[in-house]
Amino acid sequence: GKKFDDKEMQIMKILSQNARARIIDIAKQVNISAELVIYKINKLRKEKVIVGSQIQFNMSKLGYHFSIIELNIKIFSKTIQEKIKHFAFESKHINTLNFMLGKPNCIIQVFHKEESELREIIEEIKELLKNESFDLEIILISDDEDNVNSLPFYP
Repeated sequence: GKKFDDKEMQIMKILSQNARARIIDIAKQVNISAELVIYKINKLRKEKVIVGSQIQFNMSKLGYHFSIIELNIKIFSKTIQEKIKHFAFESKHINTLNFMLGKPNCIIQVFHKEESELREIIEEIKELLKNESFDLEIILISDDEDNVNSLPFYP
């Protein structure tokens, strides 16, 4: 892998917390000139380390709840990964999909207005993986971020 210097690592950390951070504020925090910050950000973009930034909405203010579905699929093949990718892409409720090497090996972030929509997605996942052995856990994220409820789920 590519090696990044300490300043680049600090810049990436700041941008990961706030993609719209002002150059001048980043420069102060990292203790380098604004010009050098711009240079380093452009370099990271050119090397495709930074591939974009996005605006995030406060979904709870729009009437949505968000939950995280953790899947641990016992025999995790490329075919299953593609099946899940396709499912997530087609779903209007899924906004993030991550595959990992450890346990769980798949994390799906779901936005929903009603609990019934979440239940529907869980049923669809169970149908999708009906021939597989897997564990599924739901984490309900409430409006106050500190209050995370974990809800074990047994397929």
